[in-house]
Amino acid sequence: MQTAVVGTKGKLSYRLNLKGFPANARAYAYFAEIENLGKNDTQKFIMQQPQVPGYNNIIVNIIENANGSYTLYEPSYMNISLDFVLSFSLVKTLDSTRGPLLNAIKISKYVQIVPKTKRKW
Repeated sequence: MQTAVVGTKGKLSYRLNLKGFPANARAYAYFAEIENLGKNDTQKFIMQQPQVPGYNNIIVNIIENANGSYTLYEPSYMNISLDFVLSFSLVKTLDSTRGPLLNAIKISKYVQIVPKTKRKW
């Protein structure tokens, strides 16, 4: 990953309209540091999303989880229930020297597989 949105003020906020929702889904977040950070730099942040209980205490630490710059860290959240409007923020932790970063997100809606025909043999 070579591009990202960086929250230089300590916070990134998003509001997405999800076509075909509400529904259950799997959400992927893609994080990769796009700069060479100093020895004392840290980049940790949490996701604040009040509509999904239990997901606001997850701390993302790109340096620790991705093992360096330009390496992808890809956490996913399985079987979450999402509404038509998804609002969330990434907020830096108090001990972080850098703001949050997000390279990309992907949301896959779970759908029921239906046979093409009901032909009996």
